[in-house]
Amino acid sequence: MFIKRSFIFSAAAIPVVVTKTALAVVIAVGLVVGLAADSFAGAPGNDSLGEALAAVCAVEANGEGHESAVRAMKVINAATIDQVPEILVGMDGANKLSANWLRSAIVSIVGRSDKLPREEITSYFKDTKHSQMGRLLAFELLTEGDADLAATWIPGLIDDPSLPLREKAVAALIESAVANEDPVQKIGGLAVALKNARSVSQIQEVAKLLRANDVAINFQRQLGFLNSWSIVSSFDNKDESGFDVVYGPEADLKNIDTSKGFEIADEMTDW
Repeated sequence: MFIKRSFIFSAAAIPVVVTKTALAVVIAVGLVVGLAADSFAGAPGNDSLGEALAAVCAVEANGEGHESAVRAMKVINAATIDQVPEILVGMDGANKLSANWLRSAIVSIVGRSDKLPREEITSYFKDTKHSQMGRLLAFELLTEGDADLAATWIPGLIDDPSLPLREKAVAALIESAVANEDPVQKIGGLAVALKNARSVSQIQEVAKLLRANDVAINFQRQLGFLNSWSIVSSFDNKDESGFDVVYGPEADLKNIDTSKGFEIADEMTDW
């Protein structure tokens, strides 16, 4: 028997206690993130920047590593525009907290420069192994004020592993399909959007549009829900060896025959 648990998290339901010390840390962090480059002696070397990135990526939400991260942000905020690609790479190993800090630093650095290392940032953006947040930021930096470039790249993001980037492509496809007066092409475009959508809100939006065009939607299949299964039990777990033992059904997973049972403890069991 399989049991599915659902956990509901509500931020509003969690009491938050802010001490004077915690408030001071928050203020200090905010000030450091916003500091401009001319507040420091000069741009950091590659070694010191790498060490600073490592320190920021090591910060934990519970406060561990904050002191080192605050010092490290001084180094990162002093970086030059040519060091932005290295900071983007640093976002690959960052948790959400540190990634937000690094994003703020990059935005600040770019804001005080009149040029952008486009080739290096483009290379970073096109490499799908990099972080979702980092690639999204790279896309935004490269396409800011350049709608034609954005329109050129967005269709190719329809199956991108970065969900924020994929959502842009799905949204553009939905908009294009809705504007299409040819009913066959409209439904075809919406079907492709539905196939590639991962956001629940986008899936619901496309489903509504398809139903308005008399197209039935299989939500279970779209969301990957399991709606048919077979079960056979119960195999022993003697000496807690169950995970290491290859039981009957596992012996040939590609050719499972549910019409045949298995012998368990001298007894036969069926599916």
